[in-house]
Amino acid sequence: MKSILRTLTLLLFFVPAVPQTGFADIIHAEPILVSTSDQWFAASSQFNVAMKITITADASGDTLQMIGIRNDWYSPYASNTTDIVTNSVRLWYVAVDSGSFSTSTAQFVKILTDDSMDPWVWYDMALNLFVQNGSAIYITVDITATPTANAIIAFHIFEQSMAFESNASPAEWQPPNTPAPDFYPDYPESDPTAFMRITPYLPATGLEVSDTPKSFSQLSSGQTFYPIDFTLHNTGTPFTGPVFVSGVTITVKDSLGATLAPATALESIGLRNKTTQVVLAAVTGIPSAPAGIFIPLSVSVTAMADLELELFATVSTNTATVVSEFSLALNTNSQLDAIDAYTRKPVSITSASGDAFPMQTGLFQIFFSATNLNTYHTPMLVTDTVVLKGQTNVNPINLTFINPGNTRTSRVDITHLSLAVTDGDGDPLTPSDVFSRVAISGGILYGETTSIPNTGSLVTITLSNSYASVPVYQPLTVTVLADILPDAMAVEFRLSLAGSAGVIAQDANTIFPVPVSAAFASDPFPMFSNTVRIASSFQVSSRSQSPTTLYPNQRASMLALTFSHPGPTDVGSLVVQGITLTAQDRTGTAVAFSQNCTALYARNSLGATLTEVTAMPGGSHLFIALPDITIAPFENVIISLGIGLADKPQSQTLRIGITDNTAFTVTQPSDLTRPVFVAGLWPMQSNTATLGGGEGRLRLSNYPNPFAAGRTVTRIAYYLNDTSSVTAHIYTLTGDQVQTLAKGDYQSAGEQILIWNGRTATGSAVKNGVYLLRIESVPVTQGEPIIQIRKIAVVK
Repeated sequence: MKSILRTLTLLLFFVPAVPQTGFADIIHAEPILVSTSDQWFAASSQFNVAMKITITADASGDTLQMIGIRNDWYSPYASNTTDIVTNSVRLWYVAVDSGSFSTSTAQFVKILTDDSMDPWVWYDMALNLFVQNGSAIYITVDITATPTANAIIAFHIFEQSMAFESNASPAEWQPPNTPAPDFYPDYPESDPTAFMRITPYLPATGLEVSDTPKSFSQLSSGQTFYPIDFTLHNTGTPFTGPVFVSGVTITVKDSLGATLAPATALESIGLRNKTTQVVLAAVTGIPSAPAGIFIPLSVSVTAMADLELELFATVSTNTATVVSEFSLALNTNSQLDAIDAYTRKPVSITSASGDAFPMQTGLFQIFFSATNLNTYHTPMLVTDTVVLKGQTNVNPINLTFINPGNTRTSRVDITHLSLAVTDGDGDPLTPSDVFSRVAISGGILYGETTSIPNTGSLVTITLSNSYASVPVYQPLTVTVLADILPDAMAVEFRLSLAGSAGVIAQDANTIFPVPVSAAFASDPFPMFSNTVRIASSFQVSSRSQSPTTLYPNQRASMLALTFSHPGPTDVGSLVVQGITLTAQDRTGTAVAFSQNCTALYARNSLGATLTEVTAMPGGSHLFIALPDITIAPFENVIISLGIGLADKPQSQTLRIGITDNTAFTVTQPSDLTRPVFVAGLWPMQSNTATLGGGEGRLRLSNYPNPFAAGRTVTRIAYYLNDTSSVTAHIYTLTGDQVQTLAKGDYQSAGEQILIWNGRTATGSAVKNGVYLLRIESVPVTQGEPIIQIRKIAVVK
């Protein structure tokens, strides 16, 4: 016979035979439900309600004389001795049952004694406990610190296990919604999941909350944003059970902290797991009256672990009722619903160190989503402006953007610009044949690209460094800057915004696309720059060679020019074919070549004459056609320009020069269609020479002065009115003769030149210093001798 039968027999034996003076009825009690079908008792927990018996009696009440409680362990993993604390099965009485149990309000009756013959039965044979109608008896148990995981408790009572003074016999009770247990081993219980279970974890002790508000200040209607993160920390130990969180209440506030009707700010709100990005709950039924928004959850936080929740919300699109600004808050710890995951008892909720309730975002301003972006263009270079190969930051076009709307309309961010590249006729050009870089600027660099496409005709700039942001009523002008390839293939180009698709724009807050249209009917798409010409570069520098004084019929070098080809190699050679010179006096007034000069010539660096013009124009401009001077990439060529002075010059002073780069005729034989840009410091001019000397006098000058003895020479120029005998000596300042340049030599009338190389009569270079030139001429007509002395400076 089963032990249960022995126990029941024992209990019946002790039931006294008393007259029935009242009646009592036993109504089952359900433990607190923790999950859908299980009820849990936690390790080391006390006063767990295992059974509740409600009493129905007549007006006079009744006396409970005896009770026996049985626990059938249907799980093979549990036993009384290891899972329920010895002498912990307690009986309590509640005179007026409110439906819940509390040790502070219940009357403790006694600890039920174990049956020595059956350790699964607790009983008392002599209670004599008066009970009244509407009262209840509670049976509680304590769980050991290390119970068997998932052990099952199935407390129940039979009619023979309770005895009242009235001789009433209650019906058998067993766990709710559970078939009668089978006491025979061959027929196991059919629904063990409805029984009460035991968890080996201690009850959860608390939940700690901290927040991380995010930086938002402006939102657009319809925008989904992530304003704040919450971190939930289970403050237990490794032996503590999880905390179950069933909901959070979020309050919408105005700038003064008053509660707003959430529907005036939001269309939806929810929470997601920040780590996995899985949405845990989303609420679309937003209250239209001032109240918090409850967001239901079903998440657990294990002991000593963190759960990071990210709040998200969508701004209202109702422009008629939407507020202008708001904040979101978790006001108090009571707005977070958290309980022990097994016992279903509330846990303590506190703020983490450094945080405090309310946990609140900053104030958000709501703007209406941008609906449109308008644009117009401004060509920045006149037609056929010449730019150089390799020239940087060429600005062919500017684009201006306008954000229509009202004062509460959001900004528009421009994220990409695509520009079409064509020639002057509008035919497509490959961008990589023209540019090495294209950039968009507007006071700051919005974006640039050096990855120039080698197919198609579009070049796209991503404005990633800093979006070009367009506020309402504040037009934004952006500058298109282009770097020309050093080896550009094209000879001209235009840049254009071909259509609205060339501008990718978005609402600054929602990131929603914004359509683009032409601002004015008079400026439709496509919006072209003017045609820009691409030239090869050629550089010129100058150095004056003119003497201080020029004499009639004297020939003198006036200006040295250095031609430089800066490359690159693919340009090929450049050819100089001519130069236009100008003549001026000391004041800059134009003077006629024909009134002052008899010739104008060009010589190379070896002194060989390249060309000479003797037909002098009556004006101040003279073109010299040069034999082709070919200059290879990275090569330099020097030429000197000189004049032959007239017998009777009309001006008192004279200088020759070059007005600007248009004075040069330079071609690129490898591409005759391409212009060549001449760079230099304009104007280029010789020093001003005085056209001096009177009749019958030796008119003397030398150039250069000073000069480097032994390395260069100085040319001594003078003019003879008649054929004369000429003697010329060089002396030191102390009177020592250094060199003889002429000794009674007969020379014809006109310009004459002597050359001194800075050496003595023995061939050694003289020392640095000042030397005297004495020159004497005696006309053959027996005129008076003419003597002139001039200082010559020597440097090394």
